Amino acid sequence: MKIKAGSMPNDQRQCVLVFDEMTIKSGLNYDKKHDCIEGIEGFAQFGRGRSLASHALVFMVRGLKSRWKQAFGYFVSSGNVTLDKLKLLAHESIDRLSRVCFNFNAICDQGTSNQKLFRDLGVTCDKPFITHEQKVYTGFGPLHLLTNVRNNVHKFDFKLNGKTISRQYIRAFYNFDSEQRIRFAPKLTSEHQFSRISKMIISLASQVFFPIQSLQVCQR
Repeated sequence: MKIKAGSMPNDQRQCVLVFDEMTIKSGLNYDKKHDCIEGIEGFAQFGRGRSLASHALVFMVRGLKSRWKQAFGYFVSSGNVTLDKLKLLAHESIDRLSRVCFNFNAICDQGTSNQKLFRDLGVTCDKPFITHEQKVYTGFGPLHLLTNVRNNVHKFDFKLNGKTISRQYIRAFYNFDSEQRIRFAPKLTSEHQFSRISKMIISLASQVFFPIQSLQVCQR
């Protein structure tokens, strides 16, 4: 990455640091090339555990002004990565990216550990950045925020500019629109009703809000 950065114009070195955690299938494998057993939780220079890994934390950078991306580190753990480990890994990632001359901001999803990390680093609405050799602006991924908005609309009514945003209006619009020969919102289907799985799918969350605009056109 350092060699590549040396040949990149400054604007192409503008990137975003993304980190995310996911569940993985536990199991042991023998790495013949390195003569070691894989599948045990490990955090590189920060130590290795004795339990089977069930989660993987991945760090990746993606260009903001040019289309490139590069995963540069992953760590496996037994359960969610703890705050102290996450803080060490985040600082290490920022250090290494700074040394190879990338200018970056950081985003993640709204997992509990990530929220604790930002609070621990002193990130607030008035100070949405940390200073670590360079000023690094932080935030939660826009797509995850959109999903959270959709899920909260399912639970609560909202007031916006004196008007109410409610799930019942979206459902009523779908019931009306689904019976029309030419639909205003053809992407809206029964899949968009809230369930344990569908509420996690970002594409369904984004499509839910299009009928709101269509409904306003109908009312006019």
